[in-house]
Amino acid sequence: MRGARRPARGRKGVEKESLRVLPSGEMAQTRHPAALGAPLTNEHITTDFSEALIELVTPPFRESWELLQYLCDIHQFVYRHLEDEMLWSTSMPCVFYGDDGIPLAQFGASNVGRMKTIYRHGLGMRYGRTMQAISGVHFNYSFPATSGKRCRRSTSRSSRFRTTCPGNISACCAIIAASAGSSCTCSAPRPPCRRAFSGPRSGAALVGRR
Repeated sequence: MRGARRPARGRKGVEKESLRVLPSGEMAQTRHPAALGAPLTNEHITTDFSEALIELVTPPFRESWELLQYLCDIHQFVYRHLEDEMLWSTSMPCVFYGDDGIPLAQFGASNVGRMKTIYRHGLGMRYGRTMQAISGVHFNYSFPATSGKRCRRSTSRSSRFRTTCPGNISACCAIIAASAGSSCTCSAPRPPCRRAFSGPRSGAALVGRR
């Protein structure tokens, strides 16, 4: 509508996992490339369950094109340091030979680093390493501060939050209302909410402290 004020938008970020593989299609057994920084401290390039499972993390952005450009920049940076390895493009794992063919992620000799590896060992024992090697893409979204204020005004005018919440986002109304210090009367279950990660907006700081 002409003259209408554009609603505030939240910020979005992506965490993308990919297995490092050899040209033969087999899972790489090499250590995480040192040129990519330490996975324990690098907030943009780290590892997930396996040492071969790279996880690329973007900062939060308001514009989708910024998010996609940053993710593209990280991909290009990683590929420049993979030598003859590649990133597996599908979620289901590549060729590997049993649980021993899926190396656990290593985070160094510090107590925190060792606990991270021990935790992954427990996941492998409980669920099997094959399932943990499945790659995924996590989309994170944080609502703008004004969303809570709008929902709080809506709840004060009506006892049926489901029909008055802007955009009818009943599945997330509990989180928005809580952020506004109000209460929510909708019947939708409260979904898990992951806090959007923060990081530098410059594409230059891709390697963490060692």
